[in-house]
Amino acid sequence: MDEMMLECAVVQDLAALYTDGEASETTAAAVAAHLKNCKNCREYYKAYTQSSAGTGKLPAQDALSTPTAESYARLAQRLRRHERLEKGGFALGGFVLGALALAAFGFAAAALLEKKTAEE
Repeated sequence: MDEMMLECAVVQDLAALYTDGEASETTAAAVAAHLKNCKNCREYYKAYTQSSAGTGKLPAQDALSTPTAESYARLAQRLRRHERLEKGGFALGGFVLGALALAAFGFAAAALLEKKTAEE
């Protein structure tokens, strides 16, 4: 059987399945082999089993995953920019539809005038 090599992030994502015995036999063997050879993942798994106690909550992987006031400010700025682009898109769409309607009216009027002059 070929040994499956897993990255640390994958092993950490599989911690709940591995702990609950829900991982497939192949996956469980790969996780066990990785835990045997990787000190960081062993520590993560130990912290997971001690802190979650079956709750399924993973311990924080790093401090960067915690939202900060700065990350909320950047998100708010992106949402405002998106809203402005959306409003601009609606305005442009309205302008284009208006121009198309005006052009259609102009072509229809021109066709009527041409027909009227041809009859005379």
